[in-house]
Amino acid sequence: MTFYLMSITKFEEIDETIVVLGGLHCDWNDAGISWNPSSYGNIPYIILSSKHIWKPPMTLVNAVDILSPIEGNTDNLATIFSDGNVSLTLGGILSAKCTTDISKFPYDSQTCNLKFAVWGLSAETAVLIESSDPISMLFYTPNSNWNLTSYHSRAVIWNQYSTFEIFLTIKRESLYYSVMVVCPTILFGLLNPLVFLLPVDSGERIGLGMTILLSYAIFLTLVSAAIPASSNPMCYLLIIMIMTIVISGVIVVMSISISYLYYREDKKKMNSFWKLIGSRLPWTRKDNIVTVVPITDEKPAVCKTSSLTEM
Repeated sequence: MTFYLMSITKFEEIDETIVVLGGLHCDWNDAGISWNPSSYGNIPYIILSSKHIWKPPMTLVNAVDILSPIEGNTDNLATIFSDGNVSLTLGGILSAKCTTDISKFPYDSQTCNLKFAVWGLSAETAVLIESSDPISMLFYTPNSNWNLTSYHSRAVIWNQYSTFEIFLTIKRESLYYSVMVVCPTILFGLLNPLVFLLPVDSGERIGLGMTILLSYAIFLTLVSAAIPASSNPMCYLLIIMIMTIVISGVIVVMSISISYLYYREDKKKMNSFWKLIGSRLPWTRKDNIVTVVPITDEKPAVCKTSSLTEM
């Protein structure tokens, strides 16, 4: 068997779906349609519509919507040789489930597989065998958003079915996301601590902090459509963006607090509520008041009296 990959049409991270355009070339032997070439004008092979012969019910097992044999065009031409060997290529647009990991978005790579089986026929009846070139890229057209980095195949027995699996590893083209998402996030992160370089009495510290916070909030609104909305797992970039906006909010609160402490009066009248609370505390009762007597460093005067001379 040989799989011809034409193109990667679409990859959906949210739906965990990969859509490819490809064809599956099959070769099998059907002794019921063999003939002796010498009896039929030395004709070695004939070409006719595949709807007139039996063909294996090749099915994409991990399909997204419909689990049915890959028919493609029912008028596909099959080549039948005199010894009973039949060659037929089936295919079209194939949609398969693909488990995604966007934790490293936008520098992530995804590995998807297409699993084919002869549905309804166990491995004892039909066995799928890889050809010498199981994956052909002769007709492949690159995708502008995803770069095909590697591919391989294998033929294994799965749940008593003989299967032929295609593994495709694709890497996201990250230039657009680097310019539009990553770089602005780094810039906003560097601008946040610069708020504290402004003097408090200038009055611009709070204004700059609020401007950065609102600008980043608007930026998140604009780029939210470009970030995959997946929670398992959540991408590291989204976590960094959330931390950046939280830090911006904390910086605004700190700037307001610093300005409040800077401009407050030295002697501020205590609020009556706190005064009432303070008066009820046990260590503020009158019998606990200690009188403080100032201590000076002056030494007491010493009077020296001279004794009277005996008469």
